Amino acid sequence: MCAAGWAEVYTPVGELIRYKLIRRLMRGPAAAGELEALAREAVRCAGLRYDWRVWPQLVRREAAALEGVYVLTDYGRMVGEALEEVERYLTRFFPPTCLEAT
Repeated sequence: MCAAGWAEVYTPVGELIRYKLIRRLMRGPAAAGELEALAREAVRCAGLRYDWRVWPQLVRREAAALEGVYVLTDYGRMVGEALEEVERYLTRFFPPTCLEAT
């Protein structure tokens, strides 16, 4: 991810991580360790070199942490409602197995 003026640009693998994490958080709060495992698995499935440890930065507006437990923000819930569009975008880059729920 890099900042280009006011816009942020995410790579497809960064979007895959965000997709997986937001999708999980739509079901309710999650421990940081669970989200870390999802991020690591997303990168492994993508088959690309990517630092999965940046996951907190990728969802900094969509999720908030309190004592190691993450919940969606209002913005995150809004993004979560549009995950079908994100999924269609990601299918251009990754096999369907990478998008499946874990």
